[in-house]
Parts: sequence; structure tokens; C-alpha cells
Amino acid sequence: MKVTTIRPDEAPPKPRPTASKMTRQVEEMLANLKPGSVTKIDLEGNETARGVKSSITRAARRMGKEVDLWDAAGSVFVQQRG
Repeated sequence: MKVTTIRPDEAPPKPRPTASKMTRQVEEMLANLKPGSVTKIDLEGNETARGVKSSITRAARRMGKEVDLWDAAGSVFVQQRG
């Protein structure tokens, strides 16, 4: 293992943001979702209902929210339980 010490005047590069645009959008949507209300997400481009629902499920778990998901007619619907 090679270890290199970086001097203070040689600042290391900034880390890249790890969250994708979709992840940020999903987290923002979940943060604004109120119990009982339903949010409709229209699929665009190469998005699939399965992929979008997976992203929402992962983000909801990270945020401690319980949601119900279903898809119909090219859209995904999200409802917060409670």
C-alpha cells in the first residue's frame, strides 16, 4: 500500500456528488409527500416503472418513510402510508 501525505497548500480534489439527478428528485418528492396524498410521476425517455419504483423504495427506506407504489398507463403513483 502506498501512502502519500498531502500538504495543506496542495488541497485534494473535491469529492464528486454521489446522488444522481433522479435520486435528488425522488428524495425531494418524498420530503414533500404528505400522508394520504398521492403523487403521480410520468415516465420519460428510457425510464421504466420498475426502475422508478425501485429508486423510490430505496429512498423511502433511507428517509424512514413507508409508501405504497403502483403503476398504470405510463405513470407511477406514490402514496405515503399513515
